[in-house]
Formats: sequence, C-alpha cells, structure tokens
Amino acid sequence: SDLELATAEQQSDLLLRRIEKAALGVQLPVVKTLDPRSESLGKFRFTGCRLSLPIDQELVARVHAFAADQKTSEHTIFLAAFQSLIGRLNGCRVFTVGGVLAERDDPAIHRIIGNLSRTVVYRADLNGDPTFHQLVQHVHDDLLWQIEHPKVHFEKVARALVKQGGNVTNNPVFELMFTYQRVPVPEYLGDLTWLEIDTGSSRVATTLSVIQSGGDAICSWEYRTELYDATHIQRFHHLYTNLLSNLISEPRRRISMHPLVRAAEDTLGMSVLAGTRRSVPELRVDELIRQQVEQRSSQIAVRCDNQLLSYRQLQHWVDLVSANL
Repeated sequence: SDLELATAEQQSDLLLRRIEKAALGVQLPVVKTLDPRSESLGKFRFTGCRLSLPIDQELVARVHAFAADQKTSEHTIFLAAFQSLIGRLNGCRVFTVGGVLAERDDPAIHRIIGNLSRTVVYRADLNGDPTFHQLVQHVHDDLLWQIEHPKVHFEKVARALVKQGGNVTNNPVFELMFTYQRVPVPEYLGDLTWLEIDTGSSRVATTLSVIQSGGDAICSWEYRTELYDATHIQRFHHLYTNLLSNLISEPRRRISMHPLVRAAEDTLGMSVLAGTRRSVPELRVDELIRQQVEQRSSQIAVRCDNQLLSYRQLQHWVDLVSANL
C-alpha cells in the first residue's frame, strides 16, 4: 500500500542518517598480499570458505549469566564483543556491520515454512573509548531500533550510498557481517541433524555467525579466500574468544585497556597479532597509493562539509597537481 511504501521510505532515510558519518567497508586486517598487477584487483570473485570453531562451554555459560545480569540478550553480548574486536584491530571508532534478523512479525506469514529474514545495518560506536558495559547498552539500543524499524529498504540504502561514491564492485554498505542463531537441542530434532553448508562463496569479506544450541556454541566464520586463509581465521577466533572473556570479566573497564590475549599467552598473542599484519610489497610509494585507488576506487577518500571525493577522483586531482609541479 501507499502507506507501507511511505513508511519504508521514511525508515530507510532514518538509517541513512544514522550511518552518515560511519566508516563503510571496514574489514578485519587483510593478511594476504594482493598483487597490484592482478586483473581481478578491486573485482573480487567472492570465492569463500567456511570454518566452524567451538566456544568453550564455560565461556558460553558466563555469557549467558552476564546477559541476564545486563538484562539483555546473548545476541547483544556476542555482537558487542565482535564490534570491540574490529575497533581494536582496525582503530575505527564508528563503522557499519551487517546483520540478519528474522522477519516473522507479520501474521500473514506465520504459517509460511522457510527462512524469512531481512538484512540490517548496525552502527558500531566506539567514540570516547567506552567501557564494555556502555557498549553493550549501545548495541542493545541499536538492536531495538532495528526491530522497531522493520520496513527499512536495504536496496534503497545501498543505491543511495553508491550515488554518494560508495563501492560499486563490492558491498557499498558493509564488508563485515554478524549473525546469531539458536537451534533446537539435539533431543528435540529426532532423527534430524544440523547440517552446515559451505557454499564456496562469501559476499562480504568476513561473516561471523554464532550458533548456539543449549549450552554449546560455535563460531562459524565465512570468509573471502582472496583475503584470508584458515590459519588467519583461527587467529581471529582466538582473539575474539579471549577478548570476549576479558570483556565480560571486567565490563566497566575501557575497551582499549582489555588485553586481546591472556597474560599467560603473551608470546602466542604476539605471534597471533604478527600474523595479521600484511607484508609490504616492494613498490614505490606512488605505486602503493595507486594500488589503494585501484582497490577502493569508488569509496569515499575525503569528506569535507558537503563535499565528497572518491579515491578515483582524488587520484585525478593528485595527477593534475603533479603534472604542474
């Protein structure tokens, strides 16, 4: 109806304003060196892989107790910890993370069998170096906002960001996703078993799916193989679970003050962090800059008041200035 269309337009515009100054396309540190002379540079084939790793049962129980104490959901706690990890590894303060929420609020679809869900965009805000307690409250409010605005038209948001100079090759809104899912405990499934399917593709750089069944939980990491391999994902998983444990142990400590690894694992922690650093190719500085332009040509490089410049436009002006020097 016209009313539903108007509501969708209004809610989509609200989301655009919410993420107006957020960094788009943020990723976990890229650890594979991309060949700047490759024809596929900036044109990812979306080849992906999935790796499932367990979360310690004791940690799952602690997350459950902490969520109850904070009067929020385990979904909120796992998502807040993921945002904390991204901020720690990338230094980003405000950025977007994609997500998926079930869409069964409409009584007309209650009897439909199948996966009914919608894409949402979370706005991570680590400005001011908050405590984990404060971030949990922010994520809790963000989740409520997503639930209360079910008519957001994700495609409209994506198109609007592309017009503003967003990435047209990859996802213009986010390159990281987080999902949370509870599945029935095995005794309720009868002869059915949970089967995880690896599609061999990944539409974004990394997706972390926390899948919980009773007191067990796993992290299912889907990642783009052009950027990461299984060893790198195992390192990210190690950092994520350690940071999650530290955060819920001292939630009123500022996030930047929490160690990414336990004190007893300092040596291992250094090797984990070292493994996420990208080796620098033997190129001149101007070649390195041009490589970044080729990878992110349509993304915003400079924002000043109401003026925006993409990396491609910025390179154009750099070339003009250089030609006159």
